[in-house]
Amino acid sequence: MRSVRLGLPALAATAVLTAGSYAVGFAQTAGDLRSVAAGFHELFLHDACTGEYAPQPDTCLHKQLVEKPFTFGGKAGVVYNVKLRIRGIFEPTTIAEGEAPLPDHPYYKVGGTVRAREWSAWHIEVSEPKQTYWLNHYPKVGHIIYAEDFEATIPVAGGAAVVVRVVDGNDRQIDNNEPGKPDRMQIIKGVTDTPLPGQMLRLDVLQVTVGGQTRVRPLPSWNPATSALNARGPSTPSPDRMRSTRAASSSTVVTNVLKRIRRSASVSSPNSRRVSDGVRKGGASASPAVAR
Repeated sequence: MRSVRLGLPALAATAVLTAGSYAVGFAQTAGDLRSVAAGFHELFLHDACTGEYAPQPDTCLHKQLVEKPFTFGGKAGVVYNVKLRIRGIFEPTTIAEGEAPLPDHPYYKVGGTVRAREWSAWHIEVSEPKQTYWLNHYPKVGHIIYAEDFEATIPVAGGAAVVVRVVDGNDRQIDNNEPGKPDRMQIIKGVTDTPLPGQMLRLDVLQVTVGGQTRVRPLPSWNPATSALNARGPSTPSPDRMRSTRAASSSTVVTNVLKRIRRSASVSSPNSRRVSDGVRKGGASASPAVAR
């Protein structure tokens, strides 16, 4: 019998093909795997100020909804574990229910619904496996800017729709670019050389591995205006000059996103309609003594 001699690279490839359930993933190089998560890498989301709000100088007007959607790469039916470095300069919100899987970073929550809807909620939505990852959950809300820098791994199926988003129930946000306060004028080192107004998020892909297989349903293009949205979100009347800063189309999308959040909150917990303890940013429903 004629012998067959295999070099080490061929033996390694054979071992992968025979022993690995997900050979398609392991056959790719690390660079190939990172490329499937290109939509996440170096993503920068800036919720900029659109105008001043004189009654509360440490806040500013903003769009209420800023987002970046993209389609994840990779092979349909394969789930990829994406390890992200997450850096943000955020105001707090409060998320009801859900899990906090990182003991050292309790402000990161998986699942759950927005409880403090009048505060900016920074999050990542993945269509498959369907989940929401909240980035700025705190026990209380208040006029504080937090600078966060942590790592988290999220599963994403090949071809999934991903949306990185911030949504706020009123038209004011805590402004990072307000001098004279110890929590303000912060930067994301290597990303923003000078303090920026408003709030911001930066994502970087550290590693991508193949996590398993799933039956992936056909993925429709994500459209917040036509998604499964229900009860109306909170309304916060504002002066005419505030309303003039909002585009009509943007306002419609904000309302629709808040509808979905409010309906989910009412189903998940009987207490989820209460705004979390702390000072609100204001609006018609805020306590007159502590309106933001």
